Amino acid sequence: MVWKILLGILLLLLLLLMCPVRLRIQLQNESDVSIRAHAFCVPLFRHPKPKKIFREKDYSPRAVARRKRQEQKAMLREQKKQAKRQAKAAAKRGAAPSAAQGGTQKKKSSLTEKISMIGSLLREIPGPLFRYARVDLHALEFRVATGDAATTAIAYGAVCPAVAYLMEGLHTFSNLHVHHPERIRVFPDFEGQKTSAVLDLRLRLLVWQLLAVGLKALLRLTAARAGKPTRKPQHPKAATTPPTGRGNNK
Repeated sequence: MVWKILLGILLLLLLLLMCPVRLRIQLQNESDVSIRAHAFCVPLFRHPKPKKIFREKDYSPRAVARRKRQEQKAMLREQKKQAKRQAKAAAKRGAAPSAAQGGTQKKKSSLTEKISMIGSLLREIPGPLFRYARVDLHALEFRVATGDAATTAIAYGAVCPAVAYLMEGLHTFSNLHVHHPERIRVFPDFEGQKTSAVLDLRLRLLVWQLLAVGLKALLRLTAARAGKPTRKPQHPKAATTPPTGRGNNK
């Protein structure tokens, strides 16, 4: 009886290890980037988070009162954290407030930066991941338009190298499958007013492969941290200089 239970557990583990994990990266228009990962139709990660579905019971008097209490508790916690931060900032003579003010001003990244970011991300992922994974490219379309012909030409010249950088990384480091070659294109629109972009990139990996990649990355990181001793700059010492020639007077 015991061996049957162990065999069942072993088969369950094998099924879990053979479960495919799918990652999908989509870029819609100029600013909307979505990343979704799921296994067996179970969502593992999603960015941005989905909007909450409207339900009538969430707006009942009892639910509204509960949300108000939660908001008040969250406000009190935030006030305590703010007080601690202000105390630390006062101890450091206002160094932290200036950094906090600078951090609140976030600039909207451009289309070229987003494409370069995706390409850099794909290059930085460990090699075994792309060796195991199946990469499916369904769409890569960019219509560059700014409303001005000269600005459009400049933007088109900036987007082309970013797309080439992304495609080079995919062809070099991955098992790439292009499904619709006619949808892989970059073209300028000198009469348009706004840039539009469509990117549909999908990765498929088994659970055991993902665990193997994570273990290799962890071992590599541990070895890199252990193999970096702090070395001080070597300065020439007086002992290393050749001795001056002095004869022995007898």
